[in-house]
Formats: sequence, C-alpha cells, structure tokens
Amino acid sequence: MTMGRSIAPHMVCRAAVLGAMLFAAVGSAAAPLTAVDARGKRVTLAAPPRRIVSLIPANTEIAFALGLGKCVVGVTTYCDYPPEARSVTKIGDLNTSIEKVLALRPDLILASDSGNRSALERLERLAQRARAPIFAVDPQNIDGLLRDIRSIGALTGATPAADGVVKRMETTLAAARKTATGPGNQPVRALFVVQQTPLWVVGSRNFMDDLMQRAGLQNVAAPLGKGFCSMPLERAIALRPDVLFTSQIPLKDLKDRPGWAQMQAVRTGRVFPMGYDAVRPGPRVADAILTMARLSRRAP
Repeated sequence: MTMGRSIAPHMVCRAAVLGAMLFAAVGSAAAPLTAVDARGKRVTLAAPPRRIVSLIPANTEIAFALGLGKCVVGVTTYCDYPPEARSVTKIGDLNTSIEKVLALRPDLILASDSGNRSALERLERLAQRARAPIFAVDPQNIDGLLRDIRSIGALTGATPAADGVVKRMETTLAAARKTATGPGNQPVRALFVVQQTPLWVVGSRNFMDDLMQRAGLQNVAAPLGKGFCSMPLERAIALRPDVLFTSQIPLKDLKDRPGWAQMQAVRTGRVFPMGYDAVRPGPRVADAILTMARLSRRAP
C-alpha cells in the first residue's frame, strides 16, 4: 500500500540562500527568525538557514515538504522519504554521531526532544560553540504536529510553505472526520500492534492514539494505560477488536502464528499494515488517518 501523496516543493531554500546573502549585505534590515521549541527554548536565527541537519525522519520529511530539501545536508540512516533524502549524508541512526553532525557545519539542527534525548545535552553544549542552534520538537498529538510545522516554517523563513502544508493536512483531516462520523457510523473497535513478539500495542494519550481517534476508531487498548502497552496474546484477543492495524505485519503472518486466528479481526481478514513511515509525525500522517478511516469501514 502506498501511503500519502507527495507535496510539490517550493523554491524556499533558494530564496533562503538569496535572503541570507541580502541580509549579509544590508546588515540588520531583515527581521530575525524565531520560534519556541518543545523544550520551551526560544531559537532565533539572523537569516534563513542554508545548512540543516535533521536527527529524525519526521523532521526530514517536514523540511523537504517546506521546500528546504536543498538546504538539508545531514540526515539519519532511517530518513528514506522523500527518495531524495536517501542520498543525503548520514549522521547516524538511533545513535547520533555528534562529530558527523558538527563536521557538516550546520546553521540549524532539527531534533526530537524525546527521540534524541541522549544526544541533546552534549550536542547542545558543543553546538553552542559551533554556533549551530538546535530546534527540538516532540508532538504528542496532531495539533502539536501542525504547530511544529508552522514553527519550523517560521524559523526557516518558510512560513507560506508551512501554511500550505498545514492547510492541505487540515483538508485531509476533515475528509477523515467526515468518513468517520457519517450518518450511522459508529466508532470501530480497533487495536494497533506495533510489535508482535513480545506483543506491544498502542495505549492511550500518545501520538498514535490520537491518530486512531481522528480516524473514528475506538482504541480498545486505551484503558490499559498511557503510551505503549505490553500484553499476552490472550488479553489482546479478549479485547475483541473488529479491525487490527499493524506497523509492518501482514495478515498471512498472523494467520500462521498460533493463537492469532482466534481474533475476530484476523478471522475476517481485517488486518491492515500501515508501515512505519505512514505514522511518522510528519505531513503524510493526515493521509494515513484518512486511509485508516476508510479501511476500518470496509466490509469484511
């Protein structure tokens, strides 16, 4: 299944470079760019960044969606969308190579407050010496993601592009809401499996739980607790989900595993792999929500 649709890039990065050159020429004529990140830190740039390093795939997608792809000089090994991101210099995977980041001479580092926490403290200290400001995001829900996109747009001089991305996402979210709440529609009982062995599912009050709610799904694992929850298969079966969403696991794999065929969603074939990339907190997540809303209402 191909998730999402590509967003036509704007020439923001080229404009950013020209803007930076103009700023250098006229001094303080241009207003500084500023935004507050997930840590409550106000980040201010004198001019649009020309060398951006992204420490998580979601931020890479956001940067490219805002037309900043030509300014992105470093990404992780997991940054595979859009395809152009695969050829950008790699700075690590789950473990960020701080040396590689600083060697790229970034004038902006896009990070995750939770995903890069182990590297942020040291990176912050060294980046200050290198004059490489860090902007960290950590969206807990879709509203937080939309806010982060606007903030990154403001900080990079790409506000019009950010407004366009958010508007397209809001239009798609409205379509998902209409699909989920149409006449006679009742919330569909759903379970989202993020890992099969051991079994981990999406619990309550987290980004993916918000995705499920916006798709009109009743997350049957929400009462188990916040975040992601581990449980035995028997308990998952007892939750009686009508629909099963997974990160990567296809229906055939579940049918071949002992016990899974007892789950109604597996018996009726209502198992839908979404792919890890579809649920990243980036612009394509709105398309994933619409897809989940439509799939959950497809007849067995």
